[in-house]
Amino acid sequence: MLKDIVVHVDDEQLARAPARLAAGLAARHKAQLLGVHCLNMPSLPSFVDVEIPDSVRRAQHEMFEHAAEAAHRTFVAACEEAGTTGEWQCETGSPAHLLARHAMVADLVIVRRTKADSAGQMPASLAGDLVLGSRRPALVVPPEWEGSDLAGPITVAWNGTPESARALSDALPLLAGAAAAHVVW
Repeated sequence: MLKDIVVHVDDEQLARAPARLAAGLAARHKAQLLGVHCLNMPSLPSFVDVEIPDSVRRAQHEMFEHAAEAAHRTFVAACEEAGTTGEWQCETGSPAHLLARHAMVADLVIVRRTKADSAGQMPASLAGDLVLGSRRPALVVPPEWEGSDLAGPITVAWNGTPESARALSDALPLLAGAAAAHVVW
């Protein structure tokens, strides 16, 4: 049984499917839901950072705030559609680090997979970093997926370690409703 679900809501448009899926699972399992938006501020060398005008900094800050507000609206809409509620957190830092920290105390973390060439979006390695860093079940939603449940096939990554066994065992509530489960070794 799922009790705590974390979903990464990074983009107003692209995060709709992961948010809807997470809210639907939370409603079905009567689980706590946490939506997380990560403000991944670019890190610049100090000799570059001091040359950036305040007007550019303010514009960048406003852009990040707008993106966070849009992501929050996406999360709230998904919760309302599923008939559930969730907690929202907007944090500054590396998405992989922040989500792995939240995932350690969750039964499931949901992220979307991005294409390697999608500039300005979530790093392509986030899903892999999260799976390896959190040691918890992670559901990686393909970018083109528009569903809201797990009725289709599920792919399970397996490497024979105790962590894989634990994550697979923890993911059994998800696998029970899938049309098929494919194991990738």
